[in-house]
Amino acid sequence: MSFSLIRDEDLIRVNHSGKVVDGGRNRLLNRAAYAIHAQIHKARPDVMCAVHSHTVYGRAFSATGRTLDMISQDFCTFYKDHVLYPNFAGLVLAEEEGQHIAAALGPHKAAILGNHGLLTVGVTIEAAVYYFVTLEGLCKSQLAADASAAATGRPLITIGDEEAADTYAAVGQPDGGYFGGLPLFQLGERDFGESTYLGRGLEPL
Repeated sequence: MSFSLIRDEDLIRVNHSGKVVDGGRNRLLNRAAYAIHAQIHKARPDVMCAVHSHTVYGRAFSATGRTLDMISQDFCTFYKDHVLYPNFAGLVLAEEEGQHIAAALGPHKAAILGNHGLLTVGVTIEAAVYYFVTLEGLCKSQLAADASAAATGRPLITIGDEEAADTYAAVGQPDGGYFGGLPLFQLGERDFGESTYLGRGLEPL
């Protein structure tokens, strides 16, 4: 189904063996999604949600074979907290490839999957979504900055490690991801006529 058409009743619940056990009018399982997500949840019991998609700037940056430079405050959300998984092995259908991705992710909140796309995780759904949306925007900024540097011949100026670490301590923690994600969910609820987030207080669930 098109993402824009999916409703609550279309979602499926899948057990750890990949068997659809509940929900969905069409109960077909996306095997590639299962191969990645199941292994991440198995390796990271702290993760409530994993987000992965093939976005325009994520795909473009994933072809550069590198992680982000710390070139602005927002980038510091991922300071030493994102990794590159360079091994593109085709469409992920095997459990072993999902295990490799989960191992590469380790304790971090995000991975750039080489020639593939972006992956983020969070201890709340709100944080995981916020990290993904933010990471996609940072890939766009990084590509623009790289193009500017190439055009002018001037290297990018990056934030120092001490400053980046201090900024990460302020903006890179799970609570920050949760609060950053709330406005995104509020906008979604406005569009779908719901009100759960619009009436919520400031305490994470």
